[in-house]
Amino acid sequence: MRKLWSIGVVVLLVIAILLAGCAPEAAPTTAPYKIGMIAHLSGYASAMRYSRDGFLYSVEKVNEDGGINGHSVEPIVYDDASDTTTTVLVGKKLIDEDKVLAVIVAGLEAPASAMKPICEQAGVTMLSQGAPLDVLRAPANWSFTQVSYEAWTIAQFCGFCKKRGLTKAAILYSDDELGLAYATYLPFAAPKEGIELVDMEKFGSVDVDMIPQLTKAKRANPDVLMISSVTAAGVIACGQAKDLKIDVPTYVITPLLEPDFLRAMPEALEGVYAYGNKGDIWWALPEDNPLRKNAESFEANFTKKYGRESSLMDRFGYDEGLIIFEALRHANIADLANLNEARAKLRDGMEEVDFAGVQNVYKYTPQNHAGLVSPDAIETIKNSQRTFVEWIYCENYVHYPEGWELLVGS
Repeated sequence: MRKLWSIGVVVLLVIAILLAGCAPEAAPTTAPYKIGMIAHLSGYASAMRYSRDGFLYSVEKVNEDGGINGHSVEPIVYDDASDTTTTVLVGKKLIDEDKVLAVIVAGLEAPASAMKPICEQAGVTMLSQGAPLDVLRAPANWSFTQVSYEAWTIAQFCGFCKKRGLTKAAILYSDDELGLAYATYLPFAAPKEGIELVDMEKFGSVDVDMIPQLTKAKRANPDVLMISSVTAAGVIACGQAKDLKIDVPTYVITPLLEPDFLRAMPEALEGVYAYGNKGDIWWALPEDNPLRKNAESFEANFTKKYGRESSLMDRFGYDEGLIIFEALRHANIADLANLNEARAKLRDGMEEVDFAGVQNVYKYTPQNHAGLVSPDAIETIKNSQRTFVEWIYCENYVHYPEGWELLVGS
């Protein structure tokens, strides 16, 4: 009996081994690449909220295509309510609790400036949509920018003026960090390019009456008016300048040409000029240009999915995703167990990114963490539509802040 029992055990063991050998192999599991974004989903700068939609769309597309290096991408997005204190709080949460590989700081300049020391200390890549000069000042081992920093956009304004023989500029600027940055840098740049600043006036980011400031600007007899703002207050100021019959070219920064503003206040923006990025006027590029092909395909797919045209911020957010994905491909991070090592590999991968997105062309190197590649464009609003005017080529030599030399060519 004991012998039969022993034989039975052996038979059962053999069957178990055979069944185990026939069982399907368990599917490998890999942790996702976690990428964080901080965006202005609410608050006074919420017109920039669409960066989130573009970023999430980029994640959706890359995951549909199988992810990166066998890993899916997991986006984690927080709203900072257009408040820098909140930016820091949710930024630390992304780094310390969510364990993200990189942080995208979408929107205005101040959030990027606030997050830079945190990301540098933590050893986490920061990709800044806003591009204040201090983000690129050493130490900037972990800090990268996506768009033109102030020196570049001011160079575009100076080039615009020089090409048209405009020498007397009145500047209206908002009291947010972007407006204040222009007010800081323009007095150094403009005189070097033969442009006199005949008047500079400040207004609040949520103001609705800029008539007093515009009246002073008109009295200064300028031949060009620049309005530096990314909020509705800037659009209102454009309309009020028309009411006061300030009949000189009005130059704005490109976020004022967002579809929300154009739909709400088309008359105010009619005829204004702005610097633009390639993706804003992709149809003006040669047909064989890689960015044109990317932007045309993106616009068709985006419109089909969301039922609306893409905005500048949608395209910025989409490209921010693509930049990080390209860095991840170069980094080839297989093991996420050592988070610090994985973050370091991503940082190194960022310095190898070189590609055409849907909004701009980007190239990062160990010596250049400002990845945007010139040229950009000048555009205008004609019949409520963004219209290409001309390409403008700029090179900047900046010594922050007092001693910078600016060279503009067109």
